[in-house]
Formats: sequence, structure tokens, C-alpha cells
Amino acid sequence: MLIVKSLNLNYGASQALRGVNLSAKEGEVTCIVGKNGVGKTTLLNAIMGLERISAGEIFIDGSPISREPAYARSRRGLALVPQGRDIFSQLTVEENLRIGLSGLPRSEKKIPPDLFQYFPVLSDMLHRKGGDLSGGQQQQLAIARALAAKPRVLLLDEPTEGIQPSIIKLITSVIKSLRDRGDMAIILVEQYFEFAFELADKIIVMERGNVTLDGAKTDLDEQTVRKYLTV
Repeated sequence: MLIVKSLNLNYGASQALRGVNLSAKEGEVTCIVGKNGVGKTTLLNAIMGLERISAGEIFIDGSPISREPAYARSRRGLALVPQGRDIFSQLTVEENLRIGLSGLPRSEKKIPPDLFQYFPVLSDMLHRKGGDLSGGQQQQLAIARALAAKPRVLLLDEPTEGIQPSIIKLITSVIKSLRDRGDMAIILVEQYFEFAFELADKIIVMERGNVTLDGAKTDLDEQTVRKYLTV
């Protein structure tokens, strides 16, 4: 579904990504873990087209997208749930969801009803401003907004950050349901190890902009992965 080859990204003289390789398949959750500042968010932003890469290639379904802008990648089926949620606080829940529809053909610009099956609380808050929602409700809205675009590759950047345990449990259930549908590749950046390890089919460990470990969860030792995350 998605392939990243030899990706480099520089901020001036500082190199944030160094020859990163990654692949993500339909019906699988690929978890990217690592300490703070190793390039995980930068990698997701580069895949989405929000950061300009210095070298390398990104493919979706075999087609190169490295030089396409973010809106074009969205139309190809990429969607990002950014760290910190970034919902539009002055817009209503419904308006936030409709923004997720912007890249779809006119005939498909309807809020999918299954979003409210995943996140029932949103159906009762359609006319409330995003800024009036709690942090957990905003995270549900951010994920639902990305899903409204009917993505084929969903990028999730630390969806548990600052979220209460009951909402983490709900998000876990939603991600499992999306994976089990089998028509979407999910790439998850996460610091909460137990959450990431429970969901992962594949684990990628990053250090200093490099991929230092990459494999199926069933082939990796949990304690070995944890050692890379110890400060």
C-alpha cells in the first residue's frame, strides 16, 4: 500500500531523517516507536507532504508521490491525525467533519454514518464548537475528521497523548475495527508502549532519524523493543 525508500530530510545543516525505509500494508497496524526527538512526527509529516524531503521516494500503490503536495496525497487516500489534534476550535463538530470531506468527489461529500458508530459522543455534539469539547472528545473528532476522507492509509500521531484511560480504550477498539476491515493501512506513532504493542502487527524503532529495528511483532522480543525506549 505505502512504501518509503531511503528518505532523508534536513532542517538546514541538521539532518532529521537518515535513509528511512518503511512499508505498510492493508489490514495491518505499523507502529513507529522511539524516544522523543528521534524523527517520528517528522516522518509522518514527510509522508503526508507537510515537510519537504531532501532525498528518497514515497509510493502509494506503486505510484510515486514524493513531489505531490499534501492535498494531492489526500486525494490519493492519505489522511493524518496530527499530534495535538489540531481541530478547528471555532468551527462546530459538524463543520470539522465536513472539512474532512473536502478532497472527495462531490457525490461522496456526505459524513459517513459509521463515524458515529465509532464515536457515539460526536452525534450529540454536532452543533457544538470544537473548542468547547474536552481533550478526549477533540481526539475523537480529529480521528473522525480523518476517517471522513475515506483514507486508504491512516497516519496517527500519538493519539493517546493527554487522553483519559476510557478514551484510550475506545480508540484501541476503533483502530482494531479499522484494521480488521482489511481495506486500510494504519501507521501509528506512539509513546505509550502498551497501547502500541497491543495494536501492532509490525514495529519500527527509530533512533536519531534512523530505523534501527523493523519487524513483525511476532518476530520481536518485547523487552528488546522496550530497551530502545528507555531514557
